[in-house]
Amino acid sequence: MTEQPILVLDVSRLVSRAGRGAPTGIDRVELAEARQALHAPQRTRFFATRGSRSWFVQKKQISALVETLESRWSSGCEDGSQMARSLVDWLGAEPLDDPRLPSNDDDAEIDGPMHPASVVRARRVEQELVACPDVTYRNVSHHHLEKDGFLASIKARWQARVEIFWHDAIPLTFPEYSKDGDAEKHQRRLVNMAESADLIVVNSRTTEAELRGLAGSFGLPLPKITVEPLRALLPTDVEPLRGGRPFFVVVGTIEPRKNHALILQVWRQLAQDLGPKTPALVIIGRRGWMNSDVFALLDRCAAIKDHVFEAAELPDAVLASVVKSARGLLMPS
Repeated sequence: MTEQPILVLDVSRLVSRAGRGAPTGIDRVELAEARQALHAPQRTRFFATRGSRSWFVQKKQISALVETLESRWSSGCEDGSQMARSLVDWLGAEPLDDPRLPSNDDDAEIDGPMHPASVVRARRVEQELVACPDVTYRNVSHHHLEKDGFLASIKARWQARVEIFWHDAIPLTFPEYSKDGDAEKHQRRLVNMAESADLIVVNSRTTEAELRGLAGSFGLPLPKITVEPLRALLPTDVEPLRGGRPFFVVVGTIEPRKNHALILQVWRQLAQDLGPKTPALVIIGRRGWMNSDVFALLDRCAAIKDHVFEAAELPDAVLASVVKSARGLLMPS
């Protein structure tokens, strides 16, 4: 009888997001991956790394974490729900049906790497993995891939097949829009992935072509690449906002590569040309880095202050309604 294969899913990013009120795109990808792994037919072990320490997290704790984050991100924390009410009021739309709050907003309990139960579990799972002839390690968030020897050690220790989801190469192709050191970090990820991965998953043919070109420029051979378009990561069964002024929406962290600067300059010109008839602009996303000029426009530009609403975070249900109701989703990246 053939032993059942084991999937080792890296949930390092998800564990680090346990207390976060609103997710990034990659947070959503790892959450969806964890949700799917919890119901996978094969045996699944949940692996996390913090600093120099790695450990295996109990399945029931990951299940509780997924449930907590789904509830929190979908229904919203108090700040997000208050912001949703303020946005609806600002637009002059009809009030939303009860901006829902989670019944339990406590953080899910996750044993850390030094917890006695984690130490015992690590020995047991390591033995299980070494004995299993069919182990797959999967990482969908880039977490820790820049660490030299990280993937190679996993591959050698468990004789594992390594699968990596590669999201994009922006820190390498546009380093001027990234934080200091990100280009070097992303290059190490690329090198380590090329040396140790058995399969690379990308979100589009465009990302695949970009990755192949980049690897070629560094002289790196790549393993098999497959395309897995991202699943729907927001609720689709939501009602649009009713009434209120027409508006456009931009979604994403306010950082240089998202090019909010262009949109705000366009809106300043629209406000000068159209005055009170200027359509509203809703910017949904946290403030990021290296963007002081954009923050200054948002904080101090009198021309746009009556036409632009900034929402650091919204419940997913409200975010989906806002996007569904907008005249257009703007992506000036």
